[in-house]
Amino acid sequence: MCVEVFCPRTNSYSESCNFVARNGKVRDFPEVGVQECRYCGMVTHSSDLRSNVDYESGSMHRWSSEQKEMRSKPDEDIPRRIRAIEMLHSRYGFKEILDFGCGAGAMLKAMKHSYKVSGLELDNSQRSNLINEGFKVYRDTNEIIVSGSRYDLVTLFHVIEHFYNPEAELARIRSVISPGGLILIETPNAEDALLTTYRNPAFENYTYWSHHPMLHSRKSLQLLLENNGFSILENDGCQRYNLANHLGWLAFGKPGGHVTLSHHFSSETLESYASDMVRGGTCDTLWMVARVRS
Repeated sequence: MCVEVFCPRTNSYSESCNFVARNGKVRDFPEVGVQECRYCGMVTHSSDLRSNVDYESGSMHRWSSEQKEMRSKPDEDIPRRIRAIEMLHSRYGFKEILDFGCGAGAMLKAMKHSYKVSGLELDNSQRSNLINEGFKVYRDTNEIIVSGSRYDLVTLFHVIEHFYNPEAELARIRSVISPGGLILIETPNAEDALLTTYRNPAFENYTYWSHHPMLHSRKSLQLLLENNGFSILENDGCQRYNLANHLGWLAFGKPGGHVTLSHHFSSETLESYASDMVRGGTCDTLWMVARVRS
């Protein structure tokens, strides 16, 4: 039975979108499957799991911590993002940045010497730690709205896939962006090669989880932003996990290949493969920059 989900195409909640079942299960609720919109390619759960999610108590970070060895992140993430932000700054110029869903503050710490930075983090423990370190970190967008603060750039690194109510969240985010300001989104790609090209069963039963109610395609993410007051400036992607990671999934059915197998390949081989994934639209990560429409 279809659950009520937000449709980027109609910009409303619907129980009648044209979904088709997709291979794979939600890893922490294996009785729940996933479904894909025939029109825009967005992927969502076949059952509503929002009652099992509590970001304030740290349910997401607690799970990630327990799975640390399995979820090793690429070392290049932070430098890559900083380079991209520097390029955006050279084109558009900005001073104040809000990192929405800042977690433990890795991006805040990396940006603080070049920009005036603030964060937003629902996890009470993570937020308290960062405040104790001297960062300005908000509890939610309503707190920013009350303060009257505005930001030239709002970054969402692996955040938008957590939104059960994307229309409302984007409206609040839009209200705290300065006129003509930017939003930068990095999020998993629903058209990831492991899901679409290789159709790897182990990955299909691993990548979906309760805290990610929506995985976007390039099309669905663009529609979502355009229908909620943004104009697209960049609609691109990147490959965070390399060829070795893919081979690990295909050979052994588990993550971590980028840590254990990369030494078998030259940097040129890894970079060429990543470029091919981006060019073919099957990279693991979407990258979108948009401007608030006046």
